[in-house]
Amino acid sequence: MRDSDTKSVVDFSTLARVYDADADLDELRAEALRLTAQSVFVAAVLLDVAVAVSPALPREMWLVAAALAATALLVSRAVAASVQLAVAGLVVGLSLAVAGATLLMPGVPLACLFSLVVLLAGALLGWPAGVASAAGATGLVGMMAREPDSVVSVEAAVVALLMAWGSVFAAWLVSRPLRTALGWSWHSYAQALRIAEEARERQGELARLSKSLNETCDRLSELTQELDRARRAAEEALRLKAEFAAAVSHELRTPLNLIIGFSEMMALSPATSYGEPLPASYARDVEAIYRNASHISKLIDDILDLSQI
Repeated sequence: MRDSDTKSVVDFSTLARVYDADADLDELRAEALRLTAQSVFVAAVLLDVAVAVSPALPREMWLVAAALAATALLVSRAVAASVQLAVAGLVVGLSLAVAGATLLMPGVPLACLFSLVVLLAGALLGWPAGVASAAGATGLVGMMAREPDSVVSVEAAVVALLMAWGSVFAAWLVSRPLRTALGWSWHSYAQALRIAEEARERQGELARLSKSLNETCDRLSELTQELDRARRAAEEALRLKAEFAAAVSHELRTPLNLIIGFSEMMALSPATSYGEPLPASYARDVEAIYRNASHISKLIDDILDLSQI
């Protein structure tokens, strides 16, 4: 494979590794969040009007309308800083609003609205966010359905939870085709980029080849000179090692062998050598001399072995 081909493949692989679908979706998510915030604000206004004109609604529902309006304003401000933060604020605000409405109107199955919150979270941030939102909704519904002060019946709680977790699956189905399409689009773009890079590389291939040949010749000459210097240095090192081994053998091994021989004879067989045993104090000294000389001899052998490497 030519260098240009290799470089193009490497560039393509690098681009493929750094691709992040979530980053490409941020702009679309921001636009969807703005539309959602506007819709929530309109819903808050309509709910406030309904509370004012309808005696069937509790007057405290204006608090839910205020929570929806505050959520809409918070999301509108936060979307410019962080899409993830804005989605989190939207999910928390809507969840609290649904929980408050359910507490104020226990006879109405408003807990089913948690499924819309889960669907929004999953569609905007993917199925993991939907799972987290569904888990939060499960906790809220479970607390509201707990006896004896339950405001949500067991049947309504089961339906609400089924809808919430079903919304997770629905959000996954909604986001999967979009992510797949983005992946295909990215790979097509990366392939086109790779082909363009190959074309640019091949335009200057002949010029680079000529320059590379000249540089190779120069480098070969330098390597030949370096090899000659290395050969001379190796020969000098071999000569020095041989001189070192000869010097150690001559200057140390010869007298040391004499010391070892005499001390061994005196330490191991004094009766045979002298006709009588050595005094105890002399015997200990001779044994120490023999032992230390033998140890030094082994060290010298190790040094000579290392010098042959």
